[in-house]
Amino acid sequence: MLCAAVAAVALERVAAVAGDLHLWADGVWHLLEVAAGKWFFVWVWSLWGDLFRSRILALVVLQAPTVLAIQLGVSSLPALSKVFGLSLYSHALVSLWLCYRYAPRRRYLLFPLLSLFAGSMNAEGYIINDSHFLVSVYWPVLFLLLFKPDPALGGRLLLLILSFLTLLSYESMLFFGPVLAGVCAWRIRATERGRGLTIGLAVWYLLGAMLAAASVAWPHDPANRAAFIHGLVEVLQSNHLPAKVSIIVLLASAVLLGVPPGRVKLQRITFGVGLVAVGFMTAQAVLGHGVTDLVLQVPARTLNVLAPLGATALLLAVFFGWFKPSRTALGLTAILVGALGCAQALWSVGYLVRWRTVIAVVRQEVSRHEGPIALKDSALSRRWGTLHLNRLYVAWSLLPLSLYEAPGGRVQAVIVPDRDSYLAFDPFQPPTFPDLSAYGVRYDRYQAALSRDRRYIVGQILTFAEGGSAEPFLGTGWSAGERWGRWCAARECAIRLPLAKAAANEVVLQALVVPDLGSTPSDMMVEVLVNDRPVAEWSFEGSTNDVRLMQARISSTVLAHSDPVSVRLRIRERAPPRTGSEQQAPRLGFTKMRLHPEGH
Repeated sequence: MLCAAVAAVALERVAAVAGDLHLWADGVWHLLEVAAGKWFFVWVWSLWGDLFRSRILALVVLQAPTVLAIQLGVSSLPALSKVFGLSLYSHALVSLWLCYRYAPRRRYLLFPLLSLFAGSMNAEGYIINDSHFLVSVYWPVLFLLLFKPDPALGGRLLLLILSFLTLLSYESMLFFGPVLAGVCAWRIRATERGRGLTIGLAVWYLLGAMLAAASVAWPHDPANRAAFIHGLVEVLQSNHLPAKVSIIVLLASAVLLGVPPGRVKLQRITFGVGLVAVGFMTAQAVLGHGVTDLVLQVPARTLNVLAPLGATALLLAVFFGWFKPSRTALGLTAILVGALGCAQALWSVGYLVRWRTVIAVVRQEVSRHEGPIALKDSALSRRWGTLHLNRLYVAWSLLPLSLYEAPGGRVQAVIVPDRDSYLAFDPFQPPTFPDLSAYGVRYDRYQAALSRDRRYIVGQILTFAEGGSAEPFLGTGWSAGERWGRWCAARECAIRLPLAKAAANEVVLQALVVPDLGSTPSDMMVEVLVNDRPVAEWSFEGSTNDVRLMQARISSTVLAHSDPVSVRLRIRERAPPRTGSEQQAPRLGFTKMRLHPEGH
């Protein structure tokens, strides 16, 4: 059963790479950034300032084959995609092979297999996540420390390389580091051999745990910490059936291995419960009722910590003799774990099919249209029988995927995600697109379409810096753009916004502004008029040059009165400043602006 599970998982990985499943979420963005730069892509703002949370070692290892292929002259994006996908999906199998090589008894392979099937595979649609890589490194390191107290030169070198990669790969080291350091402490007491190396490794693992703790306390994105903390609750309350079944199998394995050999009835009941759960999951996958929301892959990464820790606890209990399972208990556990692996592979094929449908629709949309396509206006937002493609949470991938799937590399359209989605680049500023000219990708058609029919999509953020996305919509009264933004330097400034689609409900005009009250400060009032109707008055007093968020509510009636929508900003002073030829009048700086739908 275990051999069948490993074979099924290997085939599932081949299918995932062939189907470009690794391009979901951040995967396609990372691929294009590596291809454009022809080098490693590390997404931190300051390498040294953010080094402790950079995950740089995992990124370098996972991107190295793709970078090497580029340096060897591979100039096909699909070919680079396959290299990238193999790098992401193969390290778990390599990890299992290393565990197989260094395990003194084959029963110990149950535990890394349980970790993979009950943990990592629940989040492998989100394979770009670095936690998968750290788990793949963790298990061979643990096996080498436990089972090879005095490894040969090759084993010692492998242990050093893998241990080095644990340092800056993922925050999970906060949990795995103390475990590895604890095993080192046992090893020091158990044998005199290699004590200096073992002490050094223990310090290294604890250092990794400290850096991981720092990255948790000061994360690159605070939302990541909150999402991870609440991840397990979110998964258990969702329709992520494999995660729930995995937890059942994990608990069933603990019972099977931990109960005394004479408790045959309890073993049978536990095995039956686990097998029924796996059977139900398999039936759901066969019937096509698999995962329809790939975003659940993100909180499911919580199991990439919990499952390996649980499997580690069971391994140590068996290794140190705290659990003394019978051959029957081991056999039942092996059947249950193998069945879960087969079911997980089958389930993964289900959301791979859905992802291939998304790619086909994206390819059709970007070949049939020109210019930016709002996600809500695209075929991705429609219902296709019982299939809801928008539930796959594809927004992260859409912009770079539009470039990747452009027919013949001639980009003429991109699908613009919803207003609150992360944008890898500005869809209304082609100069911000990754330079893929070396791979035959051109943006001239898309640029021409933008210039020919530039429309504003409600929710789109306009930037006022030099070359920013607001420039095509600016009217009179504006200064030249600077690096931070631009000034409304006249008594009245105008913006014209031809809407791509009329807003059905009230919207809110939001602007990040910098008031400059002049060389002789006075109170400043700014009247906001939309389609010649006053909608708000902004008041500024008492301070200068501080960034403020200002808002103005606009009813759908006012918004629909004219197209393009006219926004005018009238600046006036409450009390005129003292006269003087050198005095500067108040002015208002703008950095960003958008029309935001009410309630979102």
